[in-house]
Amino acid sequence: MYQMNQWVDRVKDANGNVITPGTPWTKTRGDNIEKGIFEGFIGIDVLTQEMLQRKRELENAIFEIGTVALSNSQEYPFNNSKTTINLKKPRNTLDYTVLVEYNTTNAGEVKVTDKQLNGFKLEYTGSAASVTIKYYVRGGMQQ
Repeated sequence: MYQMNQWVDRVKDANGNVITPGTPWTKTRGDNIEKGIFEGFIGIDVLTQEMLQRKRELENAIFEIGTVALSNSQEYPFNNSKTTINLKKPRNTLDYTVLVEYNTTNAGEVKVTDKQLNGFKLEYTGSAASVTIKYYVRGGMQQ
C-alpha cells in the first residue's frame, strides 16, 4: 500500500539563508512516488474491468419483448405456422433465451428454432388456426 509522504518546502529568509531545509529528494522517496502511481493505475484497471462486467450483466438482463400472430392453414396434424422473428437488437452470441406466453386452445407446443444473431423462428404444433404469442428474449449480449 502506498505510503504518502509529507513534504516540507525549503524556506529562506530575505538574505538567502536557509531557515527550513525542506524535505530532501532521495531515491527511496522517488520510488515511493512511482509505486503510488503504479498502484493508482492498477486500481483504475480493476475498476474499469468491474464496470465492464456490470455493463455486460445489465445488457444480458434486459428483455426484448414482442408479440406475433402465427397462423396455420393446413389440417391437423400438419402445420405451417413457422414464422421468422427479427430481433430489434442483434445479439453478439447465440446464448440467448426465448420465453413465450400464449393462451390459445389447441395451440399444442410452441417451439423456438433456427436461432441466429439477428432473429429466430417460432412455430406451434397444435391444430389451432391461429395463435398470438408474446415472446421475451434475454441474453446473448456477452462479448
